[in-house]
Amino acid sequence: MGRVDIVVQNSSTGRIESLNHICTNVKVSSTLGATAASLTLDILNVPNVKFRLGDEILLSIDSVTFFAGRLFTIDNSGQHDIRSFTFYDYTRYLANSVLFNMAYPEKLSEVFKTICAEMKIPVGRVDDSLYLCAAATFDNHTCCDILTKLADETLANANRQFIWRQRAGKMELVDIE
Repeated sequence: MGRVDIVVQNSSTGRIESLNHICTNVKVSSTLGATAASLTLDILNVPNVKFRLGDEILLSIDSVTFFAGRLFTIDNSGQHDIRSFTFYDYTRYLANSVLFNMAYPEKLSEVFKTICAEMKIPVGRVDDSLYLCAAATFDNHTCCDILTKLADETLANANRQFIWRQRAGKMELVDIE
């Protein structure tokens, strides 16, 4: 294996911190086997290194991004000198993040960009869905629930099918036709 670099960007200060010198264990898991879905790090409890939910992580091997995602859970229940952090890739992060009081009389593609902007997730390719979905208000729904409902409506009414995926550290919305 080549050179591994692990860096986290603090979501409130923007400070970038290398974790290479304090990381004691790295576990990458995936439900599909094709791409990493979550990353769990055991890190020495160093007083001047602070993390917040939503902080962004990049794990690269030989300068190529292997995993990009956001901090979702912090576990302090283990050894007193080691803390465990679980990061989700952007797709899994959207599947587990809940939005409140969101109204969308928009196209799927516009809603996708809005959700990614609200969640501070980098966006790559976004194909225009063209179809204007019916006005809807979503309260206490995950981001993926909202996108799925609008994608289903676009498919049913415009016969256009879309997928969202993470590619090269960015979320994309792609027309699969």
